[in-house]
Formats: sequence, structure tokens, C-alpha cells
Amino acid sequence: MRKIANICRVITGLVFIFSAFVKGVDPLGTSYRFEDYFHVWHLNFLLPAALFFAILLCVVEFAIGLALLFSVRMKITSWVLLGIMTFFTGVTLVDALTNGVAECGCFGDALKLTNWQTFYKNLVLMGLTGIIFFRRRRSVPCFLPKNEVRVTAILITVFAAFCVYSYAMLPVIDFLPFKTGSRLISEVAPTPKVFLKYKNKKTGEVKEYISPNFPWKDAVWMSQWDFVSQRVEKPTTDVPLYIQNVVGSDVTREVLGNEKGTLLIVSYNLDKTNVKALAKTIVFGNKVVAAKINTAMLTASLGRTNNFVSTPVPMSFDFYNADDVQLKMLVRANPGLVLIKNGVILRKWSAYKLPTIELLNTLLQQQPVKH
Repeated sequence: MRKIANICRVITGLVFIFSAFVKGVDPLGTSYRFEDYFHVWHLNFLLPAALFFAILLCVVEFAIGLALLFSVRMKITSWVLLGIMTFFTGVTLVDALTNGVAECGCFGDALKLTNWQTFYKNLVLMGLTGIIFFRRRRSVPCFLPKNEVRVTAILITVFAAFCVYSYAMLPVIDFLPFKTGSRLISEVAPTPKVFLKYKNKKTGEVKEYISPNFPWKDAVWMSQWDFVSQRVEKPTTDVPLYIQNVVGSDVTREVLGNEKGTLLIVSYNLDKTNVKALAKTIVFGNKVVAAKINTAMLTASLGRTNNFVSTPVPMSFDFYNADDVQLKMLVRANPGLVLIKNGVILRKWSAYKLPTIELLNTLLQQQPVKH
């Protein structure tokens, strides 16, 4: 029974550490999930603290995972584990039954689980937790009592600093679809299909052809059929990021597919951005424009401000509208920078660590590596 309890303790500890890491590497993304829950639970007054709760959850999960893995203060740890697992199992059951939040994000964007899969996962962990809890008094620490708290505290502090770094400097591991090297649009614009209808002069039969796949070179056929109408079918494009100008026209390919490259300044919500960081980024964008590098701002605030974006400093570049969810996936910063060329993402930056003009020129001269 002791071996079984140890196996349960190690497995649960590793799951908690993994969960903490994949969420801690992207604390801003985790805060978006908290915002979803606050909206569903009508706790809007907690929205400003979403990032704090996101980092706190990651640190708590990491601390519990370490304590389980190293068998630190198991009498206390087991009670905390039981309380947390009971709470989250109840939350995921409600999610599975109501689908209030489409996905809980227990493993961040690294591993997607449905609400029912998450609930079943928590049931398994509850079983392991039960064994750990009832064997808590017989656990043997991995360190001497005077060292176990000290070692655990140091590791927790390092992990907390890692979470803050990932927030300020972008995730060190990008689990999102818009990672560096990703192609957002095809190299060649898809051509529209032209359909032509012809009617047989004798029988009245009407046929539709895809141009130029019809016998237009056959003089006999052409003498027997009359042209009726033409229709053009626009190609369906699977573009993950849709961009509009101030009048609502699609400018996705013009912005993303520029052969010379474009620096995108991204702020999904101007009301929630850091004003000083935004001002710093816009000033840098103006310098980039002066260096003859295409620059544009993407925001989802355009529609809420009557096609006018109010910024702390004047801009010498254009701004465009895009979906806030897509912009959140494009770069985990508000504001953030994305360098793109021929539809391929070359590099991303946070407003807290802006690139140099020389680096931008160097990257734009390189051939994009497509993933």
C-alpha cells in the first residue's frame, strides 16, 4: 500500500507541476480564462485582478506539485490538495453540464480538453487524492525537516519569477497557432471561379460550365448554344486573421502579405492597455516609419470608438480593425509587436523589450522560414 500511495503522490505532483508550467508560461492567456469565468459567474468586479489570480493559481499549483513530489509537510499538503481538488472537480462538473465556459484551460493552450474530459480527469485525480489523504500520516519526507521548506520556497520563488518574466517578455514557449514562423496567408492569392450558363437553341437545355472548361473553340457547338449568364464565385480562404480598414473593407492580404514586410503594433483593447507602454510603442513605430519600414496598428477597439483610435501620442502610420480573440492569439501582450513578411511571422516582441531598427532590417532581409 505504501508503494501505491507513493505512486499516487508522484503522479499527482507531476500533473500539478505540468499544469502550473503550461499555464505559467503564458500567464496572460491564463488571465483571459479567468475573465471568462468572472463573466459567467457575474463577478465583473474581479476582472481587473484576473492577471493576479492567474499567476497566483500557477504558483499555488506549482507549490502543491513540489510538496507532493518531495513529500513536504504532507499533513498540511494533503488537506490543501483535497480542498483544491474538491473545488475544481465541482467547477468542472458545472462546466460540463452547462458549458458556460467552453474550455476550462486547465492545461493552458498546450493540451486542449473538453469540459467532460476535464471533469473525468479530475475524477481520476480525486481518486489519487483520496489515497494520498488517507496515507498522509505515513509519508516520508525527501529532505531533512530544516531543508524541505527552504528548498521548496526557493523553487517556488524561481517559478513565480518565471511567470512574471513570461508575462513581461512574452511566453518562452508559444503553444498558440500564431507562433514565429507560422504562415498566415498563402503566397499566391486564390483566384475566383467563373461560371458560365449556356442554353441550347433547339432543346432549351441549360448547362453551367466553369470557365474556361467548355467547348468555346468548337464553332458548331457555339452556333447551337446561346450565352445566358455569368456568375463569379469568390474563393474561400482559410485566413486565421481577418483585417479591415476604417470603412470595413478587407485588407488582410495587403497588410499581412507585403513583400517588403510590415511591423504590426497590436493592442487588442486600447482601454485595457498600459498607456505608457502604448506611448513608448507608438513613438518607436514612428521611428520605424521614418526608417522606411512599413508599420501598422491592429486593434479591436476601432468599432467601439466610431472609427477613431485615441492614442497617447500622434501616429504616423495607419490603424486597422481585427477580432480581439485573434489579436490575443497573435501576440500575448497589450501592446505587442509582430514583424511579418509575405504572410510569415518573423518575430514577436513585448512593449517592455522593443527591437532595434537594425534588427528589424536584418530580419526583413532574411528569407522567412515557414512552419
